[in-house]
Amino acid sequence: MNRRTEETKVVKDALALAGYPSRVKHGTGTAHSWIDVKADAPKPSVCYCQTTVYGTVERCDPCKNAYRDGYKSVLDLVRQVTGRNGEYENIGVDINLI
Repeated sequence: MNRRTEETKVVKDALALAGYPSRVKHGTGTAHSWIDVKADAPKPSVCYCQTTVYGTVERCDPCKNAYRDGYKSVLDLVRQVTGRNGEYENIGVDINLI
C-alpha cells in the first residue's frame, strides 16, 4: 500500500470516529499532493435560510456558524492526523450541512 492510500484511509477513519461521514481522495496530475475532504455536518435545528429569486441560498446565522465550526473541526482533525501544517499544506475541505 502506498503513502497516499494509507493517508486517505487514516483520514477517513478519523473523521468517521469524530462523527463526520466523509469522502476523502487525493488529487491527480499536478494536484497529486492535494487531499480533498468532503464531509457532512448536522444542520442546526433552528434554520431560517432563504432562497433568493435567482435560486441561490442565503444562509442564516446559525447555518453560517455550523458551517464555520464544521470546517474548522474537520481541517484541524486532518492536520492532526496527517501532520500537514504550514503555508502550503494542500488540504481542500468542503462541508455539506445535512
